[in-house]
Amino acid sequence: MKIVPGDIFTIRNLKHQGDSKQRPATIVSPTSRNDYFDTVVVVPLTTNPTEAQFRPLVSGSGLKYSSRAECERLTTIRKQYLGDHIGTVDAESLSRIKEGIVHALELY
Repeated sequence: MKIVPGDIFTIRNLKHQGDSKQRPATIVSPTSRNDYFDTVVVVPLTTNPTEAQFRPLVSGSGLKYSSRAECERLTTIRKQYLGDHIGTVDAESLSRIKEGIVHALELY
């Protein structure tokens, strides 16, 4: 399966060690990187409505609820830990996620 930016997969909850609950996350690493390495860079998604400049609203197919991208929790995981592919965020949401990463990491 080709993994591209914007794909939404379930991943194990990254907040609590030992928690096996699956949470959605979107791929943000470039396709060329995803093809070459056995890891991907993801941003977890949450239904927590807390607003912040680095937590944009996202929409896309496969999401059951309105969600925010937790751009401050940008992380790398092994592909083997990706769960089900549940959809893809739309292009506008992916652009907001990238902007959120810039703000979360103060790359401006």
